[in-house]
Amino acid sequence: MPLPRIALHFDRLAGDLCYPIYLVHLAFMELIPGSQNVDYGLRVLAASAAVAIPLVFVVERSIEAWRHRTLTGGGPSSRGRLCPIVASLPIPHVIRSVWLSPRVRERPDTR
Repeated sequence: MPLPRIALHFDRLAGDLCYPIYLVHLAFMELIPGSQNVDYGLRVLAASAAVAIPLVFVVERSIEAWRHRTLTGGGPSSRGRLCPIVASLPIPHVIRSVWLSPRVRERPDTR
């Protein structure tokens, strides 16, 4: 049974917030006074999340949108195609097709 749409959105948001929270929590551990107990941990987590949420929505998603527009040339008609400038880069065709591919390619298990 597939997950409800809200669960998928929450899962993506939680995944997007993990690394920014990790990055800023050490700074808050130094800035917020207190001993290391549950109350202290919740204050650090709340402060870290308060900084991480704007980082994700303002900085990371803006950069991702810009990167997508740059690589594909923007617009709905260019879905999955590279911008002519990026396509003309002097990168060997094999590397370009793997490195800049819009879809993830399945790689065989080499174990």
